[in-house]
Amino acid sequence: MVMARIVNDTVIIDEDTTDRPLVNELANAGIPRDKIVLAYLPEPSPA
Repeated sequence: MVMARIVNDTVIIDEDTTDRPLVNELANAGIPRDKIVLAYLPEPSPA
C-alpha cells in the first residue's frame, strides 16, 4: 500500500509498504530528494 500527497512542490509519502519504495522511484524519475518527505519515518532526535 502507498499513500502519498503533493503539498505545494513537495511529495509527502505517508505510508509505503511496497517492495519498490516510492521514494526510490521518484528519485529515479528526477524528483530531488529534498522535495520528498517520508512522513512514516520518525523524525531524528536533536543531537
